[in-house]
Amino acid sequence: MKKLFVFVFFVLSVLQSRNGFAQQVPAIPINTVVDRVQNYFGIYPVEKVHLHFDKPYYAVGDTLWFKTYLQHNLFEYSPSKIVYVEVLTSKDSLIQTLRVPLTNNTGKGQLVLDPQFIEQDNYRFRAYTKWMANFDNAYFYNKVIPIGDAINKKLAADITYTPDGNNKTKATIQFRNREGNLLGRRKLTWEAIDGWDPFSKGKAETDDMGRVTINLTIKEREYLKKGRLNIRVEGDKLEPDLLGSYPLQYALWDADVQFFPEGGDLLAGVAKKLAFKAVSSTGKGLKIQGKIIDSKKNEIVAFNDMAFGMGAIEFMPVAGESYRAVVSFENGEQRTYDLPETKAEGINIILHNEDDAAFQMALIANEAYFEKMVNQPFYILGQSNGHLVYAAQATLKNSSVLISLPKDKLPNGIVQLTIMQPDGKLLSERLVFNQSQPLLDISVKTDKTGYTKKESVKLTLQVPQIDSLRSNYSVSVIDDIKTPYNDDQELGIVSNYLLTSDLKGYVEQPNFYFNEKNENRKEALNVLLMTQGFRRFSYEDLVAEKLPQVQFMPEQGITLSGILRLNTGRPQPNGGLLLSIPARNIRKDTYTDNQGRFAFENLVFPDSSKVTINARGNDNFRNLVINMDQTYFPGIDKGNPYASNNVQNIDQEMKAYLNNSKNEYRTSILIDEVQVTGVQRKMVTSKEFSSLAGLSMPEHRLEGERLSGCNVLTMCLTTMLTGITYDNQTLKYYITRNYNQGSRVPVQFFLDGMPIDEPGLNSIIPSEIEAIEIFLRDELGTVSRLYQNDGVVSIMTKKKDQSKQPRMSLAEIESMLPKTNVIDMVPLGYVKEREFYSPKYDTPDSKNTNDYRTTIYWNPDVVLNEEGMATLEFYNGDGNGKYKVVVEGQNEAGTAGRTVYYYNVQ
Repeated sequence: MKKLFVFVFFVLSVLQSRNGFAQQVPAIPINTVVDRVQNYFGIYPVEKVHLHFDKPYYAVGDTLWFKTYLQHNLFEYSPSKIVYVEVLTSKDSLIQTLRVPLTNNTGKGQLVLDPQFIEQDNYRFRAYTKWMANFDNAYFYNKVIPIGDAINKKLAADITYTPDGNNKTKATIQFRNREGNLLGRRKLTWEAIDGWDPFSKGKAETDDMGRVTINLTIKEREYLKKGRLNIRVEGDKLEPDLLGSYPLQYALWDADVQFFPEGGDLLAGVAKKLAFKAVSSTGKGLKIQGKIIDSKKNEIVAFNDMAFGMGAIEFMPVAGESYRAVVSFENGEQRTYDLPETKAEGINIILHNEDDAAFQMALIANEAYFEKMVNQPFYILGQSNGHLVYAAQATLKNSSVLISLPKDKLPNGIVQLTIMQPDGKLLSERLVFNQSQPLLDISVKTDKTGYTKKESVKLTLQVPQIDSLRSNYSVSVIDDIKTPYNDDQELGIVSNYLLTSDLKGYVEQPNFYFNEKNENRKEALNVLLMTQGFRRFSYEDLVAEKLPQVQFMPEQGITLSGILRLNTGRPQPNGGLLLSIPARNIRKDTYTDNQGRFAFENLVFPDSSKVTINARGNDNFRNLVINMDQTYFPGIDKGNPYASNNVQNIDQEMKAYLNNSKNEYRTSILIDEVQVTGVQRKMVTSKEFSSLAGLSMPEHRLEGERLSGCNVLTMCLTTMLTGITYDNQTLKYYITRNYNQGSRVPVQFFLDGMPIDEPGLNSIIPSEIEAIEIFLRDELGTVSRLYQNDGVVSIMTKKKDQSKQPRMSLAEIESMLPKTNVIDMVPLGYVKEREFYSPKYDTPDSKNTNDYRTTIYWNPDVVLNEEGMATLEFYNGDGNGKYKVVVEGQNEAGTAGRTVYYYNVQ
């Protein structure tokens, strides 16, 4: 029988002995508070989304593969079955939205990084469900993925900003051309813009090493938020001018240091931890050391950071005294910061002690507050991942009250502990981290410790089964030499579910806190939780029974809905509508309710599918108007804190990867535009169609004149398509050379840029064909990856000369006007499914090819057998050195696991 872990809370009354005072009756009893909080947690489930990518960064021309996971904390409802994945540029411009269907809380997808649309940049991937969109989008999944360019990019640069006094900086840039050669002794012009208008500009020349130093004076720091440095390097006789654009966001050095008293306040006369966090203008931590001084400049205590600019010290402030921190940075800068004001009276909750068995929490009040509030009741609430896991009433009979929280009674993750007055007013908060419950214990091994190039690898996964709960895993194998990456910087499924998904703001190197090789990871995690915010909900609103308004329920499928009205505006009850999706052979009908509303639910169709909804089956169809409901998507959160992960010098940071990409796509460099003077002959080509723009030059072209006398197109194509073979058994066309070697992957036909199958070819009138282009190669795979084809035949029809057409009749004009009772649309469908291609090198001939792959193996659907095992087989690439295996997964209860494994290839 399957078992799902449910953590129950317990209500305690914590009393400390002290005579002479009578306990006051609470304004709101603890049981009432618990009931109201439980009511919220019981009807507002928490959903979390995680994406596992096949590798940490990519190049233009690659295919990006990902696995989608959904975790939810309640099991008495139907969770979301759709996840949205958005792709945004570093300027927060949305360029793509993917709709990913979920089965058993998992899904998969891919994105072809087409060089026609994708350029070198830092792209942010944001993922969420519609249910999550009801709440703060700060809890959406966010990850920045750099994408380099080894195809289109003509100017490579390594840029460094060096502060040079107040509001001044030096930009030192080294330029290289596409081949990697230094651009020495080149003249250039530059201008710094604040998003639109230039605020500084000039001319310069590179030295023999291709370097140039540009002095920038920045009057307003606001210029830097959207500012860019645009540079034009003069070309030579063989190449045109080269253009480059670089962000100015981090051009000026700046730092900020904040101090966070444990529990929220500096209490006079109370010694407890004082956490601090130092960040640069990039949002990342800075190494610091400093001292705290009082108003008389006496040194009270010295400090230095532990990790990522964070640390904590023991500190006891004195009533009536003010304190400042003198901080020194690695670059020699020194600054002074005010500490929070010392409160004369108050009470806080702190972590007194922690061991493997329990958290020892303490309620600490200073003497002034204790004398004022003695014998008063307080509530302590603890919640974790949307579960109320602790509730207690404490009566203040001493200035300190100790509370023990057994770890084995708590779920994994962040536990939020809060002190509340009986009237619902919050007084103090402390976050602690628990990991007492088992994670998925994923073990990985290979059949050998070392391999050769293109050798077969047998990889075995084994996971001890937890109460027979089903689990699902994704496996990525990458060449770690070509794709080096510090795994501490990764956002894994464990660090996402248990840490970042519950915290507001930026968490630097989230996997650091779960890497057992980092000795101070637990101490650093404790400091992190004292410096981060947690506000999924407001206890004060819950106690006051102010529940949030919900606009979206968990989606169970694609729904197209709207209202059918008469042209007078009145709703049409019991009106019939028909939906058709020709690409999927789907036809569904429905009827409106009394308010004229209709809905087609649980639709399944791929993206870019044409959908038609019509009401022409009604007797009064000429008087009907279909109004479709708008589709809502959350607003773009500009300035997202995870932009701190943007890579400034992609060319340098991804040097090994981009060098490999140059070899992989060496025949795919796009040629610059060439201007030719003379008589222009208009020629229709496949480049006019976006679906075929990624193809190179066609190997063969047939002009329409050659089809004169052809009555049945397929009969003519059988003999006219050079390099193409027609198979009478399969009724398909194949590239001849591959067909003779045993390949049975067919050619894909396109008609004016739209895919068409073989039976549809005979519907084309040969006399209307302008030209046919034959592509025997698809180096970038922009078409073959999408249609699983081998070769492309593009048929282009003649464009009618409108000037020679007769005048249109009124009936023809009316037929062209949009019909109000028929709606044609292309709604966002599900991401199209594709399989990762893994080559086989099982014969000597098959090994005589170059294999530049960086992702050696990707499998998003690994399911274990009854013994909790799975065996996977794949072949290595041409790369030598370490190969990195990353396995992530979760079971039905939402318990997650992650492991990293390495093996060597010689």
